Amino acid sequence: MTMIHYHVSFPNPDDHLIHVSLTFSVPCSGTVSLSLPVWIPGSYLVREFARHLSALSVTITSKKGSARRSFAEKVAKNRWTIARVAAGDRVTVCYTVWAYDLSVREAFLSSDRALLNGTSLFVVPESSLDVPCRVTFEAVVAYPEWTVATTLCPETVDARGFGTYTARNYHELVDTPVTIGPLRRLGFTVAGVAHELVCTGAEISFDEARLIADLKRICQAQADFFGTVPFSRYLFHLHLTDDGYGGLEHRCSSVLLAARCDLPWVGMGEASADYLKLLGLFSHEYFHAWVVKRLRPRAYQRYDYFREQPTTLLWLFEGWTAYYDNLFLRRAGIIDDVAYLRLLSDDLTRVLKNPGNQVQPLADASFDAWIKFYRPHAHSASLFANYYTLGALVACALDWQLRLRGSSLDAVLLELWHRYGRDEQGVSEREIFAAVARHGGPRLARWLLKQVATAQPEPLTKLAHRLGLEVEVERDTLPDLGVRWEEQERNAGRLLVAQVLAGGAGERAGLAPRDEVIAVERVRVTLRDWEPLLRRYRPGDTVSLHFFREGVLRECRVTLGEPAIKAVRLTMRQRLTPSVAARRRAWFAAQAGGNEMGKRWVQESDGRTSPTTTPSSAK
Repeated sequence: MTMIHYHVSFPNPDDHLIHVSLTFSVPCSGTVSLSLPVWIPGSYLVREFARHLSALSVTITSKKGSARRSFAEKVAKNRWTIARVAAGDRVTVCYTVWAYDLSVREAFLSSDRALLNGTSLFVVPESSLDVPCRVTFEAVVAYPEWTVATTLCPETVDARGFGTYTARNYHELVDTPVTIGPLRRLGFTVAGVAHELVCTGAEISFDEARLIADLKRICQAQADFFGTVPFSRYLFHLHLTDDGYGGLEHRCSSVLLAARCDLPWVGMGEASADYLKLLGLFSHEYFHAWVVKRLRPRAYQRYDYFREQPTTLLWLFEGWTAYYDNLFLRRAGIIDDVAYLRLLSDDLTRVLKNPGNQVQPLADASFDAWIKFYRPHAHSASLFANYYTLGALVACALDWQLRLRGSSLDAVLLELWHRYGRDEQGVSEREIFAAVARHGGPRLARWLLKQVATAQPEPLTKLAHRLGLEVEVERDTLPDLGVRWEEQERNAGRLLVAQVLAGGAGERAGLAPRDEVIAVERVRVTLRDWEPLLRRYRPGDTVSLHFFREGVLRECRVTLGEPAIKAVRLTMRQRLTPSVAARRRAWFAAQAGGNEMGKRWVQESDGRTSPTTTPSSAK
């Protein structure tokens, strides 16, 4: 099979149906098997994209030019076979995909815009994943203002970008998203490489100059850190909605979903919390161009799009990225030390508020992402660890301990990049721990293994003083029931239990998710007056609760617990020894000369040169 040609059209965007066809020639006689992916790399859940596919038909054209209708037998949820195909036959498969999921993971089409992720759209002959692909996007006649944004290689396209593009293989095709619509395009250059931000759905005015200036600073800081830019062009697809949030990395681009209110406005002054959240998302997805898309688990050397493909290493590839995303806001000069510590404190607060972070090991949380992290339920907060936030805190603690030993996580990551990422060899868990041992000694490598292989308390608070930081824990002023309520706008003010936290007062009293609490000590209570009523009691007091469960009135007695953690704050001590002050300054500053630093550590660890720095704990 020499090439697969896809054709994509949008006859009526209002019906949200994308029409797709693929045409290919068969090299030998027999049965052809076709499949559609069940997941998209970077989002670890079987999403069953085939549930949106319909009206599949097959036409076979012989070498002599005669055409006949054929039949594709569905043999699995995402798999079809076409029997009795002769060598040299040209097969055309047509189908439609219902596209109305405005997320970063699937496909979307409306009269406002289109977002195309190839894993949702492109059925492929199973034996042809490495065959070159050509894809044609047909212009939408009804919307002459629509243009196309993608990093696919253009072959024959018009001024608006509609036409034919090529990809080296199916892997590149499905790793290259496409945005179509009335696009706002903003460009800048980093390390001589063209970068572009395309926005759709903004609808409101915003400070374009500030957004691009800040985004460029982030990209420049990361490019300087790694010492190389591994792509010839980069594209940010920014889709704006009323309340969206999310991102997904790709090899030369990323798709981001954000709320319009996250955008900066002219004259904003200090960056708002919403704007910093958006910049952190940009930073996170851009960092993935190095870490995940090139430096990646060895299990992901070749993606299997048709079944689950677990790894135990998401604590690194997502957790370390989550650590560096906000850190690069500081290193790029967008925020100061205090603002960065506020963001790190938010992560620490989230981890401490969820008991599951001390129940499930990070390696297990990584492996089980397919069935747990992406499928949360009412008891998830008590059972499951978050490999993003807890992984970020472990990364930070590892960084601090490496700095105490004369190295840094920067140095470890740069060595991993130069040894395994630059040439995309894939890295194993053993090789990661070996790199940590080279920089921090075997004892620190064993500490990291314990942190990820067993359930451990968060490690940051015990180490904060070594970086000249103080830890302040603020608790609620009310006794704790150990439950979380459904959001008010979703339940008209009723006290509906959303979660019952493990080990809390509510669990001991027998409360359960979906219980509706209606009275405390026989006094009616709603979400609005819950706190004023609870303020009348103290930790250790026992009160009666009346509640409905499945329509039946019940009563229980609950002994109220100590106030729960409200927030944790990391603050800077002002009186520091010179060594602690230097250590903290170095933490906020990026490792210089990333490419050369990585080379040096590889050479030193391979024994070709004498180490210039020996970690103090190495044994």
